[in-house]
Amino acid sequence: MKTGNFDVMLWAIVIAALAALICVFAVGRACGNPQASAEAEAAVAPPEKVDLGRALIVYYSFSGKTAEVATLIQEATGGTLHRIETTQTYSSLPVIRALEAKGEVEGDKLPELQAPAPDASEYDLILVGSPVWRHTISPPTLSFLEQYDFKGKKVAAFATNKGNVGDFFTLFEQKLRHAQLLQGEEFNNKLSGTPALRSKVEAWLKQLKTL
Repeated sequence: MKTGNFDVMLWAIVIAALAALICVFAVGRACGNPQASAEAEAAVAPPEKVDLGRALIVYYSFSGKTAEVATLIQEATGGTLHRIETTQTYSSLPVIRALEAKGEVEGDKLPELQAPAPDASEYDLILVGSPVWRHTISPPTLSFLEQYDFKGKKVAAFATNKGNVGDFFTLFEQKLRHAQLLQGEEFNNKLSGTPALRSKVEAWLKQLKTL
């Protein structure tokens, strides 16, 4: 083989390899792979629209998992998002954060919230989301439940968790005041970023529509 031809082939291989790497880093999948492309598109596709009337989605999120579910719900329903924010900040260390939450719940001193949620009278359905902390509702969400007047509206809870919801839904029902409770749903954190999460959100919202 002539040196010139060898150099051309070598450069062609290098360019092809660089193009493949760029494709992977840019879009997170191998180019030219229809199955990988279809899976990636499915993962980012918006959820199917579900008409639940005027919906308010209230949620607290620390790691982003609950926010992810809340956003999918908003995209499906066209509802209004309200994120629960505390005046204080929790530790980024799970062990310390668990102790902080334990102290708040057992000391009956729930965190102060930054701003009130929108008036319930403006909505037909209110969806309340929280991560599961210490097998129950996160303290910021408990603060919201203690303060908010649902004014007889339909309410349903959603919980993000690592595999154990504990007494989340039992306590939610106990704390709920002046509301009509609908069937809640739990979302395992392992579903984050997958089409399965979107499908589960859709299925739950369709179920709520029949209630």
